Amino acid sequence: MRGAAARAGLLRLPEPGTALNHLLLAVTGVVMLYPMWYVFMYGLSDPQAVLGKGAILWPQEPTLAAVWFVLRTPEIMRSYLNTAFVVIAGTLLSIAVTSLYAYPLSTRIPGVRVISLLTYFTILFSGGIIPTYVIVRETGLINSLWSLIVPQLVWPFYVFIMIKFFRNIPDSLPESARMDGANDLVILIRIVLPLSLPALASVGLFYAVRYWNEFFTAIIYLPNKEKWTLQVILRSLLITQLEDQFDMPSGDQTAGSVTADTVKMATVMVGTLPVMLIYPFLQKHFAKGVMIGAVKG
Repeated sequence: MRGAAARAGLLRLPEPGTALNHLLLAVTGVVMLYPMWYVFMYGLSDPQAVLGKGAILWPQEPTLAAVWFVLRTPEIMRSYLNTAFVVIAGTLLSIAVTSLYAYPLSTRIPGVRVISLLTYFTILFSGGIIPTYVIVRETGLINSLWSLIVPQLVWPFYVFIMIKFFRNIPDSLPESARMDGANDLVILIRIVLPLSLPALASVGLFYAVRYWNEFFTAIIYLPNKEKWTLQVILRSLLITQLEDQFDMPSGDQTAGSVTADTVKMATVMVGTLPVMLIYPFLQKHFAKGVMIGAVKG
């Protein structure tokens, strides 16, 4: 009897509401994932095999010619290195400055409400494109990769996330360290930040994705093509011909087996894989970090 009851429990159908939620989530997942899957399959396919076809579920006559072309094109690889520099340097500096900014505001220092209000004000209002460009030009950052980092080094929304997390740390920890003679900087580096890894991981991922996807400011501040980032190269590929943008390798076997579309897809693949490979390692901290403040303790 118990075995029959157990088998009946295993065969029990889910409730209609649960089944509908699962169906909606499955459809949403397919709709969101298929465009990226299409890009990957197109980039790994022979151009003539996919010509005129609609949906692609797997590579048509698989080939790595487009990927090989991207990896051998100096302009694309140079932009890839420029983007990597902006992401790594910008993310590290943004996390450091955001932490130094948020920690004092998480304490009961005089004027914390005024400073927090001014910080929040910058979320609602900004100076605009022209004043920002004038400041960047006057500081000598035009045609420098630092122009993509310094003007947006700190985002106020991430500051408030860090403030909320810092305030959840028990006051007894910094107070005991202060009694042992530690100053605020030592407390921040050796106590607060090690306990804030979920917040640092989530905020760092936000910053990294923001730097990685930045292209509008790069178009404005980087007139020299040698300083272009990967997103600017992708934009240029969309509005110009492949032959006008890059020097096609003469006499190369891959030159005749790639087209502008396959190069675009392969470039998107090369530009997306790093984020896709890094995200699984940060997913645990990211899921915990984004829940900061969702439940009041």
